[in-house]
Amino acid sequence: TQRAPAYYELFANGVHVATGAFERGNPQQAPERSQHAELGLQWQQAGAQLHLAAFATRFANFIALDASGALVPVDNGAGGPLRLLEYRYSGVPARLHGVEVEGRARLADAPWRWDVHASLDALQGRNGATGEALPRLAPLRLQAGLDAAQGAWRLGGQWRWAAGQQQVPANDIPTAGATTLDLYASWQQRLGAADAVWTLKLSNLGNALAYNASALRSARELAPAGGRALWAGLRLGF
Repeated sequence: TQRAPAYYELFANGVHVATGAFERGNPQQAPERSQHAELGLQWQQAGAQLHLAAFATRFANFIALDASGALVPVDNGAGGPLRLLEYRYSGVPARLHGVEVEGRARLADAPWRWDVHASLDALQGRNGATGEALPRLAPLRLQAGLDAAQGAWRLGGQWRWAAGQQQVPANDIPTAGATTLDLYASWQQRLGAADAVWTLKLSNLGNALAYNASALRSARELAPAGGRALWAGLRLGF
């Protein structure tokens, strides 16, 4: 594969207001080039299925946004200075490899239909020039869920676990792991000419403090994942 650099990978030169970082592009950026191999296996039988995949990618040039370690002074708009982390887009040789596993099975059909599902993914990546980890790689993640259905009712839960991400380049910091649990219930009915689905969801039941290892450090520290929340919704289909 090959792709041309995006405009911001070439010309960024200022504060990214969403992440609170100072980004610099490289107008001499070369195209990103890679060779990719993937092997997959899928099995399905009587309401159960399993999908396995493994991949490896070798980049002759991987365009990475990495912290330089410098702090850039900028005006905060109120006459005071701010010192923001500097991130630079640069092309490096790199290797990525990972695995993904997904499965689903039917446990029962009556009086309620019960389904269980789970997935696991793991990713490793190295900068071929420095031997360091590539920036902002997703950690090892495991998810499992249980869904039940009968008539107009749907109930279920989703458990998510993310390991701590210790593989980071020199100018980043590790991200702690976290475990979260979501629960939901929904009910479907006819409202005139519309199909209505009422939903109630409780997210992050344990109010765990979770951070996104794939986000820039500046945004990661400012905006962790949401805490415990309850929301209700109505969807109408005509």
